[in-house]
Amino acid sequence: MNGHYICPVCGYNGLEFPPRDYSICACCGTEFGYDDRALSHSTLRVEWILKRFPWFDADEPKPVSWNPIGQLIAAGFTDEASAFLVHFAFEQTAPEQPTPKPPAKVTQASEFFRWGALPANA
Repeated sequence: MNGHYICPVCGYNGLEFPPRDYSICACCGTEFGYDDRALSHSTLRVEWILKRFPWFDADEPKPVSWNPIGQLIAAGFTDEASAFLVHFAFEQTAPEQPTPKPPAKVTQASEFFRWGALPANA
């Protein structure tokens, strides 16, 4: 990892610059000072999770053995990581059940937890 700064959205600890002044996280793609003007870091994090952790910067390779859930946990974002793991486990173990669908746009982290970790008919 090149940097010394941690992304407050995804927990990536390879930021080359502090998360401000239009710097961009290579991992989640958040542009600080732009993306986080209207949306909280928590909301941006949930949106990244809902996309299944895409690596943003094609010019900066992912760290060897990169684990986005481990990255979230290491950064202290255990609630979001846990909710995703529960949702993913539900998808894998109960394919005959309808999988909950996210709202068109997630505006609060609580919306993710409301649908993300529970079956649609719960």
